[in-house]
Amino acid sequence: MNIDGATRLYAIIGDPVVQVRSPAVYTAHFAERGINAVMFAAQASRESFDAAIRGLMALGNLDGLLITSPHKTSAMAFADELSTRAKIVGAINALRREPDGSWTGDMFDGVGFVGAAQKIVAISGKRALLF
Repeated sequence: MNIDGATRLYAIIGDPVVQVRSPAVYTAHFAERGINAVMFAAQASRESFDAAIRGLMALGNLDGLLITSPHKTSAMAFADELSTRAKIVGAINALRREPDGSWTGDMFDGVGFVGAAQKIVAISGKRALLF
């Protein structure tokens, strides 16, 4: 992989971030598909979150953010648009820059949980509560 001025950036922001695997997983995914992009981890405390996310979102080559604990609720304020899931849950775990420069927030935790559960056991017709 060649990181250059055309490389698109993605970040995962949280506190702590030392445990996150997303940067390795996503960067490998991009490289395997010939996409000039990388994901990096960005640690921001509750106190520094607003300044950190504003700074990241101001980068013209940053196309998306994953949000992890403890910022999933606070990050909603930075979305120009929210998905129905995000509105129902009251939190987001992703922000995507749209072609017009606006930011859309969404929540995929439930979708991810269901997808993983379906690989283990049949869950059709079942109910689950995710905390």
